[in-house]
Amino acid sequence: MKVYQGDIGTEIVIDLGESLSGGTVYKMKVRKPSGTEAEWNASVTESTKITYTTVSGDLDEYGRYLIQPYVELENFQGYGETVVLEVHRPYAV
Repeated sequence: MKVYQGDIGTEIVIDLGESLSGGTVYKMKVRKPSGTEAEWNASVTESTKITYTTVSGDLDEYGRYLIQPYVELENFQGYGETVVLEVHRPYAV
């Protein structure tokens, strides 16, 4: 499914490949196409994945979004591998 500028309710899921149980912080650090940075609070699903559902203003630009997971666990605090989310321009605009 393609993601479009202005979409609300898009679920973004990143699998970190390791158990995230016992963690206290789950975030997605975001760099938008313009270079603007944002931080989205995520939640854990299926023990190794973090999930975030977009709200108004999150996908306000089209282009490549760089999203890097950040977690704080009992014995680890740090970043996961950056993923790229391509956000398309709606044809009706």
